[in-house]
Amino acid sequence: MVLFNRTRQSMELMLHHIIIFLCHGIALHYRLYIGYAVFSLLAELNSIFLHSRQLMLMKRVDTKSFPYRLCSITNLATFLIFRIGVLAYMTRWQILHRHEIPLSHLAVGSVGLVVMTAMNAILLKRLLKSDFGRKRKSR
Repeated sequence: MVLFNRTRQSMELMLHHIIIFLCHGIALHYRLYIGYAVFSLLAELNSIFLHSRQLMLMKRVDTKSFPYRLCSITNLATFLIFRIGVLAYMTRWQILHRHEIPLSHLAVGSVGLVVMTAMNAILLKRLLKSDFGRKRKSR
């Protein structure tokens, strides 16, 4: 990905995967926080609709069509529940259990949450602007 496609989005995606790999790697290596790590994977449920929407755009599906609008609305709903909601719960859990977590794990987890929250906020802004902002021309 880095060798062939050096766009901003590919770099963001690479950063995302590095952070996820690091955080999940710590959980697996130490055999701690496995439930926490698995819970974080709920965000991937939104990926079904995020990628379906992207495929529709690539296939030039009319953005005013019922299938596209349904996918767009479902994408937004699952984004709020499975990305924003999961990150909020994970942040709350980490704050409540901060005294039980080794400082090094807490630091990695906190940085991971901050980066993932920022990246998801940017993605949400892009999605809202693209699908619910200004009026798009049908393709």
